[in-house]
Amino acid sequence: MNLKPQSTKATITSLVAPSWGELADDGYPASVVVFESGEATYSYPYHTLSRWVLTQGETDTLQIQAGRDELSIEGQNLRLINDALCRASLRLLRVTNDHYSGANEMVVVRSIRFKET
Repeated sequence: MNLKPQSTKATITSLVAPSWGELADDGYPASVVVFESGEATYSYPYHTLSRWVLTQGETDTLQIQAGRDELSIEGQNLRLINDALCRASLRLLRVTNDHYSGANEMVVVRSIRFKET
């Protein structure tokens, strides 16, 4: 008995979330964005985000104004996070495990700091 190769079947991609967070499914914008840093978790409805500014360099910085809070995110390759905010598709952002800090091409979130103004 010969077995037929099943090369015509599409491979299933992994649905594992990236280490830095989660994005909403295409076409379904998030209504809330959650930021995890250490022991604290901050959640904001998207309508409270008044602006965000990405400064790219050796270390990228993303400044976010959310209501009376100011968030400062530092890392590398944060353009994807900025773009996700523009599409309201960022659902969760967390500090990345040190294991990923040497990766050049992937998003790495080194710190998320909060300040109430």
